[in-house]
Amino acid sequence: MLYNKYIMKLEHYSRSCETSTNKAIINAGVSNDNVKIIDLNQVYNLPRFFPRKIGDWPDTFEVTLINNNQLKIRRSDVLVGGWGSTLLIDVEYKDNNIKDIQPLTEQKIPRVIYQTFETYDVPDGLYKAMQSFKDINYDYEHYYFSNEDRIKFIEEHFSSDVLYAYLTLIPGAFKADLWRCCILYIKGGIYVDSDMICLKPFRELITKDDIFIAARDDPMSKIFICNGFIASIPRHPFMKEQIDSIVNNVKIKKRGYYLDLTGPALLGKTIHNVCGVLDKNRTDFELGINKLGDYTFRLLFHDWTTKTIRMNNISIIYTEYPEKNNEMRVLKLPTYYDLWKNDILYQIIPRNIYYTAKDCMDINDYMVQSFTKKNPYWKINYNDDDNLLSCIRTNNQLLISELGVDVLAYYLSLTNGGEKTDLWRYCIIYLFGGVYADSDTYCNVPLDNWIKHHDLILGIEANLDLEYARQFGMDKIGYTLNNKVISVCNWSFAAMPKHIFFKNLIIDICLNPIANNVLNNTGPGRITKHAVSYFSGSDLLLLEKQDIEKDKSILFNINKFGSNQCHSGAYKNFSDPFDCSNEDIYIVHMFTGSWRFQYPNKKMTEYEMSKLGLSHNLTIMKTTNGYSGISRLDKDTSRTNFMKCIGDCRSLLEITFDNNLDIISEVERPITNYNNIAKFEDFRYFSFNNKSYLSVSYIDINFNTKVAILDENYKFLGDVIIDIYNKVSFGTPDRHIWEKNWLFLEKDGQLYFIYSTMPRYIVYKCNDFSTLQFSKYIDNEWTIPKNVPKNEVYFTTYIGSDIKISTGGSTNPIYIKEKDVYIYLIHTKLNYEWRYNHYMVILDKNLIPIDFCQTAIVNKYINKNLCFIMTMIEIDNYLVLSGGVSDKHNFTWKLSKEKIFKMIGI
Repeated sequence: MLYNKYIMKLEHYSRSCETSTNKAIINAGVSNDNVKIIDLNQVYNLPRFFPRKIGDWPDTFEVTLINNNQLKIRRSDVLVGGWGSTLLIDVEYKDNNIKDIQPLTEQKIPRVIYQTFETYDVPDGLYKAMQSFKDINYDYEHYYFSNEDRIKFIEEHFSSDVLYAYLTLIPGAFKADLWRCCILYIKGGIYVDSDMICLKPFRELITKDDIFIAARDDPMSKIFICNGFIASIPRHPFMKEQIDSIVNNVKIKKRGYYLDLTGPALLGKTIHNVCGVLDKNRTDFELGINKLGDYTFRLLFHDWTTKTIRMNNISIIYTEYPEKNNEMRVLKLPTYYDLWKNDILYQIIPRNIYYTAKDCMDINDYMVQSFTKKNPYWKINYNDDDNLLSCIRTNNQLLISELGVDVLAYYLSLTNGGEKTDLWRYCIIYLFGGVYADSDTYCNVPLDNWIKHHDLILGIEANLDLEYARQFGMDKIGYTLNNKVISVCNWSFAAMPKHIFFKNLIIDICLNPIANNVLNNTGPGRITKHAVSYFSGSDLLLLEKQDIEKDKSILFNINKFGSNQCHSGAYKNFSDPFDCSNEDIYIVHMFTGSWRFQYPNKKMTEYEMSKLGLSHNLTIMKTTNGYSGISRLDKDTSRTNFMKCIGDCRSLLEITFDNNLDIISEVERPITNYNNIAKFEDFRYFSFNNKSYLSVSYIDINFNTKVAILDENYKFLGDVIIDIYNKVSFGTPDRHIWEKNWLFLEKDGQLYFIYSTMPRYIVYKCNDFSTLQFSKYIDNEWTIPKNVPKNEVYFTTYIGSDIKISTGGSTNPIYIKEKDVYIYLIHTKLNYEWRYNHYMVILDKNLIPIDFCQTAIVNKYINKNLCFIMTMIEIDNYLVLSGGVSDKHNFTWKLSKEKIFKMIGI
């Protein structure tokens, strides 16, 4: 089969392209004999005839013109008995009567034709059928829409209810039924099914008074209106009512007669309703002009027996090109009738994706984006530990009434984090329906490609020989059948709300707990037990080669959810776990097991707003009895009139913490030895020669942003002096120094600071601390192939300036003795999301970059606006972070060294 690439807006024939060569199509019908003579309804000048092939049959034909008014058609191959499928003949002819281009006649219906198919790749017969509308209607524009184009159009022009209805419908024809009404309601013009063939130009059909034309379905029902051809002005009430009716049918998941859901039967009802005709008073539509109520419209004759749409006994459209059935079989596209017959009409699993992680550090942006990019019309819901408890607590009364068990009480009795997340995931899908996926899963195939009419979707994680399963304890989790062990995964599943499967599962967990056994209490052991029960009667051994279905529920075989494993016949590329080239791999589990760390992350501590003033961006250092902290204190926040006035802020907030990072005291301290108005902002502790200092960014009275050093008593020692400073115009004629986020460290008794990381890695070394003179020590292009995402920058070059910093510094480098490396955080700002991403940089002991972790360590998914990290220090088994949230709070956060080291690969 040949395929052609259709572009969305087809190059249409404008009137300037009209020539003396015309095109037409002759319908020669079928014949019981090898020779047939047909009468022509017009005289063709110098015609050329081109019989079309009939599907894949070897039929060939000779065509002879007789007396200019008849065609003799003879079958010329070796077969006899005529031909049983409709024969179409293309004709090209000269029209010597056309000397000048005639002006277009006036009409209200726009001269635009719309057609659609699922993709841009269309089979040859379909392509030729659509092309016929271009060839014959040279004075019309022609637009082609794929399924993706249809979605975008509806999203742009209609409410979410209409978009939801389109996405929920499963049969492609039903989706197209809704879209055609949408395009005609907004734009007006002519919609024609893509499998139709144009026989006559529309300029011979549409008059200046027409505002709505369709066809009556004959002989099926004279109260049905064929929706394969509709011509309409924009904003016609018939189209608006049809859209609303389809949306309502989808909302209530209406069953019934297949043409009454989105198609001709419904359109007939719609027109009667708009015209004020009650159901009990409905009568047959008339051919030609109809006047009902306040509306006038014209109906053509749709003859099912000849597959034509006719006006005054002249065929205008042939309604199905001959090769259609064969081409659709090759494409393996089910008919809408077959889908209706099997009750495959609506997607009933809600368009929700749920995933959870202990905190945002467990979220891999690459994994999340695999879901967001491939499923743009699904809602993604991230939940951390606090959200899990809140969800159970909020919905517990509903769960009690539905299930008869106190889920909250059992949830609170659990001490294992894995068990809590297991129970929550079952509850959230039971309550609201949708898809659950672990945060370390990768979406390989868009959900809409495999979530159809199902009400429950599960997948196996193992299908092993019993002897092999015993080697790593899988026999204690899975279900044993004929020396095979089958286990169902719980890292991904989907269901409609209130499904009996999850009802029984949750009740069983709460009433029959299994102590000290996560995998069997709430994990795959428990879900396998219920899957075996639910799919009882099915031969589970078939899972080795195929899926198992029960009503509308399905249990996937190994590769759908269980690839990337070394057993069960699962697909695995050992060199690239992200290789998902097999089409039957839907979701891939990467097995990070975030709940297995010996020292898990602690919960972030967010402190209340200080009573002494607006304070945030905390820096800390360890002391003998706890921690000492310094935070900016915006006593005067009047610097809202940008570049015109500065709020005078020459003090800081000194905070004393105990060893648990609970606040003991807060005191405002002045910055001494600086006598001019200035706004001191962000502070960072560093040590040099056994003394503590603070680097600080501040804005002076001339709107220059500089970096200075304070001693341990907050005395201003002076500005840090370097060879050249960034200067920015900020839209004014003057240029101002703009420097901040320099990262200081002491190494081998020398003081350094990292000025920039990307795109150039620049380090300065102190020449004379008494004068704070620094000179460049390293100045190299960033050579490591890993980098921050291109769409995430801290600063780019401003007009009139030389800024070349694309990432901002966050934390001073710290030396990790056990790994013999320095590590520090940089940040990128996602301005439109009010979020930062923080990435880790790894240096060798000579301060040379050796690696960069492209997974954000603290990322935008944290449930805090403007979470900015100022300090990272090493304390026992944790890295302790501090900083600010929402530009008004301070926070501290103990993160697992083990976990972070695994993330960054050291």
